[in-house]
Formats: sequence, structure tokens, C-alpha cells
Amino acid sequence: MGTPYVWGSSRSTKSTMDCSEFVMWAMKEGAHINMGKGGARSQYTIGKQKGKVVKYSELKKGDIVFFSTKATMKYAKGSINRIGHVGIYAGNGKVLHTYGAGGVRYSNMASGWWKDHYVTAVRVL
Repeated sequence: MGTPYVWGSSRSTKSTMDCSEFVMWAMKEGAHINMGKGGARSQYTIGKQKGKVVKYSELKKGDIVFFSTKATMKYAKGSINRIGHVGIYAGNGKVLHTYGAGGVRYSNMASGWWKDHYVTAVRVL
């Protein structure tokens, strides 16, 4: 918690992280699942291969959740290009992720920005 956010972080250390690096390390160390060193779109592709896509109403703790960003909202809802952010579902409508000031943290994805930008989820556990 609190590890500083740096977009495009190196992936070689855990002193700073971006969203996909956080998911990479969490899945690697917590579940021994290799999600690759790519970004959120790459992790979605890997997640579909290793597991399955799940509906919002079926989310369980540990599911990998994907969101659009201001930059990716221009793409169609069904397009992989719509994905621009990734985190891990923590239960009770919360996502564990990293972005901006505050670093790794929980956010409420049941309402507001996170709900409006939710794209899809995969289950690999």
C-alpha cells in the first residue's frame, strides 16, 4: 500500500509502480501467475488465455478488473483499445490499484468515475 505511482515504471523493482506493474507483481508473488510485463491490454489478453472473462455482477476477490481512461474512451466499448487501466477486485465494490498521488490504494468502483469507466474483468485464480 502506498507504493508511489510512476507511469511506465521499470518493472524491475517494486519501489515505484504503474497499474499493470502492480498487477504483475501481485499476481506473480501472491498467486504464482505470470501476467507478463506488458500493459493493461496485454494483461487482458493473457487473462483471457489463462482464465475467463467474468461479468461485473459475478466479480470475486482476486479478479483482474479493467477500466477505460480519458484517452481510451474514444474506442468502441467492445474494443481492447478501450482498456487503459487495470487493478484487482478486492470485494465489496473496491478495486486495489495504483494511479496518481497516493500510489497503491483502494478505490470504490461501485459508483462514480470507476463505475463509469469499468470495461471488463478476467478471473485467473
